[in-house]
Amino acid sequence: MGSNELDLPSEALNKLVVNAGFGWGIFSGTVYNGNKDYVLTGVTVLLTPPANNKSDQTPASGTEYDIALALEPLAKGSLSMPVPSDNTLEYAWKITKARGYKAR
Repeated sequence: MGSNELDLPSEALNKLVVNAGFGWGIFSGTVYNGNKDYVLTGVTVLLTPPANNKSDQTPASGTEYDIALALEPLAKGSLSMPVPSDNTLEYAWKITKARGYKAR
């Protein structure tokens, strides 16, 4: 993390618009930084493989991955990362954290 970089508050996280999915072992898509006050430097994605037994009450365990970005306020960019594949074609995903700093 840079000296001014911080975990963004939940209000800032809620202003991110992410359209992403899986293909050929890669999680990729676009992200729109809807914040006018923050430069986005990264996001954390929680990937959860599908549960084999849908009636099981315990959620499948997931893994968090950090994706580095450099996205100015009110700008759109791309994100991409390889997914360690166990031949699972689809994961559930969620952005759990965003990092950045105050725009000057």
